[in-house]
Amino acid sequence: MSTSKRSRRIWMGTSKRYRKPMWLCVGLAILVAFLWNDAPSRAYALGTPLHIVENGTAHAVILVPEQADPVIARAAGELAEYVLKSTGATLPIMTEAELQANGGGLNGHVRIYVGDSGSDPHMSTLLSGLNSDGFAIHPHGTRIVIAGSTPSGTLYGVYEFLERYAGVRWLMPGDNGEDVPSQTDLDVPDQDVVMQPAFFSRVFSPGVSWTQAPERSDWLDKNRLHNQIQFHHNLLKLFPPSKYGSTHPEYFPVRNGQPYIPPTDSTHGWQPCFTAPGIVQEAIQNIIQYFGDHPEETSYSLGMNDSGGFCEANPAHPDYPNKINSIGLVDMSDIYYGWVNQVVEGVLDVYPDKWFGLLAYQEVMDPPSFALTPRVVPFLTKDRMAWADPAVEAAGKAQVAAWAAVSDNLAWYDYMYGTPYLLPRVYNHLMADNYKYAKQAGVSAHYAELYPNWGEGPKPWLSAKLQWDPDADEDALLQEWYVRAVGPTAAADLAAYYDHWEQFWTDRVLSTDWFQSRKMTTYLEFNYSEYLNLVTDQEIADSRALLESVVAKAQTAPQKARANLLLRAFEYYEASALSYPKDEPAPTDSTSALALLDGLDTRRLNLQKRLTLVDEFKSDPVLAHPLDPRTYSLEWPLWNAGTFWNLVAYLKQEEPGGGTVTSHIAGLAASGSPSEQAFAKLLQEAVRGLFPLEANGSFENGTTSASSWANWIQSIGTIQRSTENPRTGAAGLKIQGLDRGGPVQVMPVKPGLFAARAYYSAPNGYNGKGTIQLAINLRDAAGKQIGTAKGKTVPLSAGAGVWRESVFLYDIPALIGGAEVKSAQFIVIVDGVQDSTVYVDDVSVYQANDSMNLASNFWRVLDYIRTNEPLGGPLKQSVTDTVYGTVYGSVYETERNWAKLLLRVVDSAPSEAINSSFETGSGASAASWSYWYSSTGSISRTTEAARSGQYGLKIKDIPRGGPNQTITASPGLFAAEVWYTVKPGTPPNGTIQLSVNFLDAQGKTIANALSEVRALSGAAPGAWSPLGLKAAIPAAVNGTEVKKLQIVIIADKVQNGAELLVDDLMLYTTPNP
Repeated sequence: MSTSKRSRRIWMGTSKRYRKPMWLCVGLAILVAFLWNDAPSRAYALGTPLHIVENGTAHAVILVPEQADPVIARAAGELAEYVLKSTGATLPIMTEAELQANGGGLNGHVRIYVGDSGSDPHMSTLLSGLNSDGFAIHPHGTRIVIAGSTPSGTLYGVYEFLERYAGVRWLMPGDNGEDVPSQTDLDVPDQDVVMQPAFFSRVFSPGVSWTQAPERSDWLDKNRLHNQIQFHHNLLKLFPPSKYGSTHPEYFPVRNGQPYIPPTDSTHGWQPCFTAPGIVQEAIQNIIQYFGDHPEETSYSLGMNDSGGFCEANPAHPDYPNKINSIGLVDMSDIYYGWVNQVVEGVLDVYPDKWFGLLAYQEVMDPPSFALTPRVVPFLTKDRMAWADPAVEAAGKAQVAAWAAVSDNLAWYDYMYGTPYLLPRVYNHLMADNYKYAKQAGVSAHYAELYPNWGEGPKPWLSAKLQWDPDADEDALLQEWYVRAVGPTAAADLAAYYDHWEQFWTDRVLSTDWFQSRKMTTYLEFNYSEYLNLVTDQEIADSRALLESVVAKAQTAPQKARANLLLRAFEYYEASALSYPKDEPAPTDSTSALALLDGLDTRRLNLQKRLTLVDEFKSDPVLAHPLDPRTYSLEWPLWNAGTFWNLVAYLKQEEPGGGTVTSHIAGLAASGSPSEQAFAKLLQEAVRGLFPLEANGSFENGTTSASSWANWIQSIGTIQRSTENPRTGAAGLKIQGLDRGGPVQVMPVKPGLFAARAYYSAPNGYNGKGTIQLAINLRDAAGKQIGTAKGKTVPLSAGAGVWRESVFLYDIPALIGGAEVKSAQFIVIVDGVQDSTVYVDDVSVYQANDSMNLASNFWRVLDYIRTNEPLGGPLKQSVTDTVYGTVYGSVYETERNWAKLLLRVVDSAPSEAINSSFETGSGASAASWSYWYSSTGSISRTTEAARSGQYGLKIKDIPRGGPNQTITASPGLFAAEVWYTVKPGTPPNGTIQLSVNFLDAQGKTIANALSEVRALSGAAPGAWSPLGLKAAIPAAVNGTEVKKLQIVIIADKVQNGAELLVDDLMLYTTPNP
């Protein structure tokens, strides 16, 4: 046949030449088409469609090259598979030689060449300049060639053929996710199709790692997602600690004065020291070796390790940059990218055609002050859903422009989750706008952390389509997905459902603290759930109604299957929203306080349901959650942390002596459901304040550092104990110039509710980006971290000039990954105050106590009952129940004995010390008491020293001494207490201490127990304070029986006019049963 010009040709993809050398393409090829002289005998008039299947009968054969590449073989197989699914006709697959051997039975068939030009002279022109994923579909005479620049291009050509001519769509993974129209005829028009993606590399997580879900990997392929450059966190592989920790410790950051050698080769949180001598050459040698061992690789990742830890970010380092970047971290860009340039240039001397991807992330987010080597591809990291905020969008686009000024190749790394978000996070139109801008800005590659569960409907599919062609009409694509997924009748309701949640994420959420506190950072807090506070029960009900309508209106079996999948996915969102304990106003009266304790049934059912659904979904290719919410601390108790602490405040302020709410809580603690009991008991614990888990919560003890606390500082800043601005007491913490960190304390914990609160204050007028939140790292018996939980992120600006509280409530599980939870590392996390100061004070941490642990808390419980329950109350009743309860066992019996002793003290039982109040005596002498002191000073019975009755003792001007008395002893427990004060008008010099000496039968001291040494300078003159001592009375010490107790007041250095007054020295014992 004679040659002729084609009547029509379709070119899809970018219309201009790429300016990037990596993905260079040429302009449109010359459009010329020829009819082959050696075409089969069946003739086609010019422009006549090629009939592949007619009336269900195959009229085509698929031809593949001899020894076809596996990808080409797959492409041919899938072409035949989907033609069969669509038409019922089987297209044979064979090589040219096999066709010739067929004996002419297929001579009249259209020949479809997959990955082989079939000697077509036009293919080289059609494929010229296409990138590696580009392809051409070239009908010519009675032949069709589907071929790409590479095997992957050929595969994508086949998928385009099936989408374009057979109408196939891969909407979601799995059999139910594909929509294959049934038809009896399949025709291919006489026109060329030439396509290539606008972005050279296109992929989202978990991408190729979806080996556990092959249906999802297959879906990625069919929607032409293809990662073509390495860029992820990789420096720990370039410098494995197991190799370099001993040979080159100078490559590792210095911490606490020593090189920090990570414990494993997979540990993040550190970076190699980019300015260390020899490290550039070592990297060059390692990468050259890598390419020598892997000649098929075209790129290498120089991506920084995750979680910071730069050597030079330490202010003590000589190369400290002393500069903060655009997201508030130490700016490491010049140091890091200078090292990158040196390494890349060294490798290119040997391998000039290789590429190097990396992450423009966190400390290296901003461009350097110099140009990058052209074969470096930085992936600019940002959650671009935040571009819904115009200010964030402007800043992001300015950053892209700044990067374009120093880099020939730009790529985007986005955070488009997906799981583990708790609602369908759709922002389809914003996403489309972003892709359009990316193409205009010269971005050449995309990567996104998406981890979809397809509860977000068209979002993954739309993303794939727009990564191929960002100029496509997103509304037309969305409408296509809705109609193809559930049918034309149901499509409108499905669109309304997703439109609702798109408005939620692109409008309503923007005003929340959740968004505002993180909008300028790298990614929004996907592991925080505060945005659920916006969700109403009504909109959840409306969403369910829309999806149930979709199910009812879907017509075909595949449409109904997809509709039910979407409804099933919604059930997780529904259960999450309905179980979430939302923020509520603080109670103002008993009615509003009691209302906060109601409404649990719905929350409880949905709380159980949401995680049950996650487990049920694990084996479903569509519904499975790639990121389990439990891994990201997206669990919550039935109760809101703010509600908990608001109730604590109400009970302390409005019902200090009991009341309606107090009684209701006592009832819940005694006979409520297990969750109600746990909450009520923890409320009682926090109201009493007797048994905090933290030590030194008000930071009163310490020097410049607070006792019992450690300081975590990520890179820069200071954390110091300070008297500058305490909320209560004399001291608090002053945190200044901190990028991220806070005070840390490790404490034992047990399964169950855990409540914490910390107060914070920022300088008056502060409106910076800083935040505060409370968190715990859960540990096993060996101290290994096995889990994390974090509270709400609160903007520090809320505490400008005032004290505010940051709160936390979490239900600690018994096991995490099979390991028992034994302790928690509690952290007050302060973030982003590099240019300011924040004050922290009055940290409180509680768990409900099954036991009062009176061996440790004896005096604390005693003081509480004396102060708050003088006529009796729940705590005293708990002590009484401990004495008269019916639970037995060695641990409980010890607690019972301490409870017996405490009740004797509380009830003011007769003291076993005679004349405890010094009421009887003669002159200066108190009956039954002896005085010991050096030759100077005096101890005298006097009416000046009476706390109760008429008399007490006055100790004056003695270096050391005090009253003492000896009584008979039996093995058991004792508690001794004395009241003391400093006489007004005299100096508070010296100390006071109690001692109980254990004596043998001859009165010889064989051991003793000592109280704390109390400085008199801490006593208010004229105000009486108690000093207590308790201990066990042993039966014997080193084989010698204890027969007597001697109680002694030790006054030390009460001199230079000092006068110490003491009274009511009480001694109580409880013999062993």
